[in-house]
Amino acid sequence: MRRVIVFGSLVGMLGAVAGMTMLRERPELLEPAVDALPGEAAGASSSETKGEAAKTDGEAKGEAGETKGEASEAEAAAVDPSKPPEPLRVVALGWEVLAPGVLANGGTSSAEEGAYRKAGLDVSFAAVVDAAEIQTRLSRGGEDEQGADVALMPLPAFVASYERLRALSPQVFFVVAWSRGRDALVGDAALLREPPSGPMRLVGRPGSSETLLGLYVLDEAGVAPGRVELLEPGSSQRRGLQAVQRRRSGEIDARQLVVSTADATHLVPVVAVAAAGVVDRRRDVLVRWARTWMEGARSLDADPAAAARVLAAQKGAPEAVDLIDALGWLEFTDLHGAATAAGLSGRGAVNLDALFHRTWDLWREVGLLTTPSPERVPLTATVIADLARDAQAPAAASRRATSEGEAPVLLVHAVAGRKLDAAAEAALVAHVGTLAGVFSRSTIEVWVPRSPEAGQRVAVGAVERFGLPEGRITVRRDRDPKARKAAVVTVRAAR
Repeated sequence: MRRVIVFGSLVGMLGAVAGMTMLRERPELLEPAVDALPGEAAGASSSETKGEAAKTDGEAKGEAGETKGEASEAEAAAVDPSKPPEPLRVVALGWEVLAPGVLANGGTSSAEEGAYRKAGLDVSFAAVVDAAEIQTRLSRGGEDEQGADVALMPLPAFVASYERLRALSPQVFFVVAWSRGRDALVGDAALLREPPSGPMRLVGRPGSSETLLGLYVLDEAGVAPGRVELLEPGSSQRRGLQAVQRRRSGEIDARQLVVSTADATHLVPVVAVAAAGVVDRRRDVLVRWARTWMEGARSLDADPAAAARVLAAQKGAPEAVDLIDALGWLEFTDLHGAATAAGLSGRGAVNLDALFHRTWDLWREVGLLTTPSPERVPLTATVIADLARDAQAPAAASRRATSEGEAPVLLVHAVAGRKLDAAAEAALVAHVGTLAGVFSRSTIEVWVPRSPEAGQRVAVGAVERFGLPEGRITVRRDRDPKARKAAVVTVRAAR
């Protein structure tokens, strides 16, 4: 019986296996796996697969190539003289400021043979006499014939206008020049050496670069801006100090000159300003504009008389002889100067960031501005950085200060207190570096009456920190235990 049961079970199992085999899908009807195929078939299938992949990749690369080609054509079209470029309107405070641009442009409008037209740009220049007009033109924008995309103006005027232009997010993107004697302070020089303890009156135009110079030197001499009363030019005050701007020689009696930007050579830069939207959208245009501007500045240096004649030929421009005179009070910058001013080159204490903050504080303390300084200074270095990638700027020539005799004193800055602690000594190092940067042609004398050794540390620290040339910082070594000042810094006139 057992055998019958076992036999039946085996037969049943065999039948089940046979049934499953019959119901199973045939191998040739299934999609073969690559690794299950014989070698020859596998090679053929792999070649076909790779061929299709290569074809797809080739098509993708071809499309990418077409896209890249289109981009290259677009870039070429940006500088293609045959394609009318979008106009770029530039306004400046004063005709003399426009000289490099008008020279490179062949006039206030782009001439066909001009350098700007060859760079693929359509640039127009206009001069105004009032900072308020610059504000109006920037507000209108370059699409308006009476508007502007770019403004060239002294940094103090820009800072004074910033609250009115804040909605445009104006940005300084280049430095075109420095004032070299155009802004001056005249009057009684004794007021800087021994300033009065009470209020002081200063005649000057609010928001102007010459008034900023006056406030700066008074502040350094110990007269806080809050003590200064600004009077409009033409007031009846005959004594005291007056901030004036000159464009012609002989406008100032040399016997009345106290200090000027011929001494404070790095206090008043003339900057190029544009709305943030213009800088972002037309960055390449601004780079080409600045590069061509510097070409014009080099041509101006090579032949100032010819440049003055080109400028004088423009409608509304002054006579050539007056332009030559006015150009003598400006120094146009090169790429190295612009990069240094932007803080991209060198270790100097004076740059646009520091000057912006100091100017803002001075304007606010005399009531010209009502808000704190912006958290982020409205300065973009992208244009200067792009220019620097294309050219290696020459190193700045160092000047060795002469030690033959003592030069006249420009101003004296005193540090209150009886002695310098570590924090005050570090702050004095920074302050000496700033004065050396602003008065770049002057000798700076440091005196710590109770510790000449501390004065030596301050001088050495300023030289090492800011890379100042030998002889720029001197140390007074006599000791005075009864002195009423912790330190005295004296700025002497250039010889």
